[in-house]
Amino acid sequence: MTYSLLLACIARAPKVSPEVLAMAGAPADAEAGLAASRETFVAVCSDCHLVPAARWHSADEWPHVVDEMRTKHKAEFDDAQKQQILDYLDLVVAWDANVRAAKKNK
Repeated sequence: MTYSLLLACIARAPKVSPEVLAMAGAPADAEAGLAASRETFVAVCSDCHLVPAARWHSADEWPHVVDEMRTKHKAEFDDAQKQQILDYLDLVVAWDANVRAAKKNK
């Protein structure tokens, strides 16, 4: 079961790499900060449920979803962690959209 959870996490929360940054249009020097944001995302979200896939919501929807996790579902994270989560989600939403567009255009 642990192996399945690990695979779900990797598929839904891709690691920050130069390739992900480039495909998302993010600056290369953001890698360390966004890698830390990914760690926060995985730690906070997996405390209650499987890590969600960024494509499940738009970049505009994620702030509301994250707020709801804290207010309605009592997830425990501070404002700095919230910003890290949203930074990572913004990156992955952009990356996923660009990957899908590139595949569609092949």
